[in-house]
Amino acid sequence: MKVMMAAILVTTVLLASPGLAWEPLTRVYQVPVDRVWTATLAALETQGWGSDDTDRTIGIIITRSHRMAGDRPQLWSKTLRVRLRLFVIALDAERTKVTVAREVFRRERLPWGERDEVIHTMDPAQGSGEFERFLLQTIARTL
Repeated sequence: MKVMMAAILVTTVLLASPGLAWEPLTRVYQVPVDRVWTATLAALETQGWGSDDTDRTIGIIITRSHRMAGDRPQLWSKTLRVRLRLFVIALDAERTKVTVAREVFRRERLPWGERDEVIHTMDPAQGSGEFERFLLQTIARTL
């Protein structure tokens, strides 16, 4: 029942996320979910992402964002940033599904805080999905 609820939640988040303007990539590993979770966090660290928010109970990892273009962060600045959303879901005792989605957004830093605006355009690197495939391969090698 818990797995079914997590799958429904992940599907809802993927369909409702406004910043995901392209198809996320998915891969199923023939390994228990605990090992895949650990390997996913290790793969993100080796690629320099790190995690900003994780929730093991629902199987979601949101990475720290990285600057793609724009001003260096100052008191007042605008940058184009990217972050990843990963969903790690147990299909059964020996199979785990990992879904990787890229989110591109514009961050405006103001004296009183930050404002993020999701970008719905697609760059060529996202169209091919090479970046996400490389991360999924890194997870497989880490296993």
